[in-house]
Amino acid sequence: MMLSNGAAKIFVSFHESDSKYLERLSSHLADLERSELIEVWSDKKILPGSNPLEEIKQAITTARIAILFLSANFFALPLISEYEIPLLLATAQKKGIVILLVMLSPCEIEYTKLAHIPPINELKKPLSKMSYNEKEETWAKLATIVRDIITPGSTWSYSHLPSQKTALLRTNPNKFRSAQQSTNKRRKQWRSLEAITYPVLSDSENSREKFIHDFAYALNQVFKTKGYVSFNGLVRLNERNASGQIFPVYELICHQPEFCEAFRQRGIQLIARVLAYKESSLSAEELEVKKEEMRQEIIHESVAFAKEWSIDARVPFSPEWRAIQFIYDPATSRISICPIELVSLNPSDYPEHITTTSELLTYLASFNTLLVGIVDDFNWYKANYPLLKITTEILDKRAFRLEEIKINVHDYEEWDYDNPQLDAETNHYKL
Repeated sequence: MMLSNGAAKIFVSFHESDSKYLERLSSHLADLERSELIEVWSDKKILPGSNPLEEIKQAITTARIAILFLSANFFALPLISEYEIPLLLATAQKKGIVILLVMLSPCEIEYTKLAHIPPINELKKPLSKMSYNEKEETWAKLATIVRDIITPGSTWSYSHLPSQKTALLRTNPNKFRSAQQSTNKRRKQWRSLEAITYPVLSDSENSREKFIHDFAYALNQVFKTKGYVSFNGLVRLNERNASGQIFPVYELICHQPEFCEAFRQRGIQLIARVLAYKESSLSAEELEVKKEEMRQEIIHESVAFAKEWSIDARVPFSPEWRAIQFIYDPATSRISICPIELVSLNPSDYPEHITTTSELLTYLASFNTLLVGIVDDFNWYKANYPLLKITTEILDKRAFRLEEIKINVHDYEEWDYDNPQLDAETNHYKL
C-alpha cells in the first residue's frame, strides 16, 4: 500500500535483543527513504501513551512490505507469535503485503506459521554465521529486493528466492519424505492446528463470563450467514509469565481458523484497553472509573446478546485439556458451548471413528484423562493412517506435537498428522 506522499511503508519486526540489525537495514535502505520511495516503520516509532497494538495493526495493514528478523527470541515473544504474525499473514492474503524473512540466528522456522515463506538467506547460513562482508551482501540483496518490489509494474515473486522446500529438505529430510509418501498431501493444502491464548488479569468469575460471552459472540460473528454449525474444541486454564509475574491465561485449540481469530481478537482488544489505561497517566480513581465503564460495556453487550440468543454454556476451567462442543443454530436462536461427556480411546466408540478433526480433539482429551491407549482392533488404524501416526507417537512419547496436526484448508474436518519416523519405518502403501 502507498502512503499519501507516494512512499511505500516497510514494516520491520524483531526482538529487542536484535534491534542492532535495524541500523544496518536502515543504512542500506537510506537512499530509498531519502528519495521518499519508502518509509521504514518499527515499534521504536510508537509514542508513549499510545495503544501499541493499534499502532502495530495500523502499520501492518498499511504496509507494502514486511521485513522480519528471525531468531529464537523473535518466535518466543508472544506479541510477535500471537499477534503480529497472524495479522501479517491475514493481511498478505487480503492486501498482498510481501513478507521478507532474514535469518539472524538458527531457529526452527519449519515448525512455524512462516514455514511456507523462503528466507532471503539460507537456513544453514544465518547472519550469525556470516563474515562482515557476507552480512553486508545480504543487506544489499534485501535492499535490491525492496527496490524491485516497489517498482511500478514489478513482477517480483518468491520464486526469485532459494526454494524453502529445498532448504528445509537439507535441514529435515524426513519431514518432506513423509509428505512425498502421501498422495493426499500432494493434492491438498494443509495448515497446522494451533492453540489460541486468551489473556486475563485474573481467573475471576467476571473473566470466565467474558470468556464464554466472547465464544458466543465469535460464533455469531463468523457463522451468522452460514447456518447451523457444530464442531469440537479443547480448552484449559494455564499460566503465563510476563515480566516476572504469573498471570492466568485461557487456551483454546480449535480447527475453525476464522472463529479462532475472531475469538482471539476479542480477548486481545480487552486486555489492550486495560494495559493502555494502566500505562497512561490516569490517577488511581480515574483508572477505576475506566474499568467500571468497561465492565458496564461488557454487561450491556452481554444482556443485549442474550435477548437474541438462548445460550447454554458450561465451560470446564481445568488445567488439563477438556473437550467441548460448539453448536450454533440460528434457526432456533440457540448457542450451546458444553463439555463432551465421551471419554474413550476406542475408535469404535466414535460415530466417524476419529476420521474428523472434531473427534480427534475429543480423542486427544481422552488420552489426557485416561493415559492408556487401546488398540483392540488394528483394522481401525489400518483404515485411518493419520490416527495410527498420532497414536503411535503418543504411546511412544506420552505426548503429541500440536504443530504436526494438519487440517485441510478446504475442509476443516479433514486432518492428518506428520510423523516422519513412522513414515520411515512403515511402508504405508503395504500396511
